[in-house]
Amino acid sequence: MSALAPVDQAPGASTEQDLLLGSLLDACARGNTSAMAALFDQTACAALQVARCASADEHAAEQAVHDAYVEVWRRAASGRVPRHDVGLWVLSLAHRHATRGAVAA
Repeated sequence: MSALAPVDQAPGASTEQDLLLGSLLDACARGNTSAMAALFDQTACAALQVARCASADEHAAEQAVHDAYVEVWRRAASGRVPRHDVGLWVLSLAHRHATRGAVAA
């Protein structure tokens, strides 16, 4: 399932998916590991696709996704998370970690 908003969605408007991901991220901030698992389930396929496009190999893409979700967990705990577009934020973290890995390789 993609975390991206439909094309006809008004910029800045929340969808049910946005609200779900936001509530899961809020629960992660309270240390809820089940919420983290649900957030992963909702976004991991798209995050891996992004990482695959940005990295040199499958192992590097998987490592980038792992690192991105570690960052999601840590940033949720510290309160440094977006209030909207959580899915896009997760994808941007996966991309950033994948490109950092590609540069380091």
